[in-house]
Amino acid sequence: MTPSARWGRLAADLTELGVEVRVVEQSYTQELYGRVQHGVSRSITFRHPGGGLVEVHDKWWRKNPDVWIGWQVHVENCDSIEVQHWPITKKRSEVVAAVRDALALSVSA
Repeated sequence: MTPSARWGRLAADLTELGVEVRVVEQSYTQELYGRVQHGVSRSITFRHPGGGLVEVHDKWWRKNPDVWIGWQVHVENCDSIEVQHWPITKKRSEVVAAVRDALALSVSA
């Protein structure tokens, strides 16, 4: 499955949950170990009802940046302080559950 299809399915599941989201794609170029790499970074970020942000982003293996290890969800309060994060997972259902749990959190400063 291509990364854009993977993110599209996740966005559809989150929309079904009742969260209005859009996948943000940013192209990047970096040099790693003397080798130039190009790619696309994808994420979903939306406002928490109590203030702050909920973010879903990719995690890649640091020893081989070509290996995707899953999604991670985290919540920040209004002061950009992380309130909670969930384990990295490749399962969309776990990401949707983490977002549901994130929306139930109190993120006041």
